[in-house]
Amino acid sequence: MKQILRRTVCLVAGLSVTSLPLLAQYRESRIMEMDSQMKYAEALAMCEKSDDLPAAMYFAGDYYFHGRKGIPQDQEKGKTYYLKALNMLLPLAEGKDGDVLTQYRFIARVCSHKTLC
Repeated sequence: MKQILRRTVCLVAGLSVTSLPLLAQYRESRIMEMDSQMKYAEALAMCEKSDDLPAAMYFAGDYYFHGRKGIPQDQEKGKTYYLKALNMLLPLAEGKDGDVLTQYRFIARVCSHKTLC
């Protein structure tokens, strides 16, 4: 159940795989793979190097906000990463084309983290 939830969260937080460049797709899939293998410290290291991916910023925020094996809990740092992810999605949601999927993802993130409001 937890893995299903984590994958769903990643889909909500990240951009559609088809809209990402190939290297970004690879980094995003590696982060999800390491997360599913509970290699949290390795996943976090890759997230912190992938500051151009909303999903990576979300995962880093989740690791810090809740703490994971080998990663101490730091809710302030977690909130910082969550906000980075949201700020990356906001311009896409407000774009001239009004990307509905990105708008949904943005709203879903805001609503699921009421502590950020």
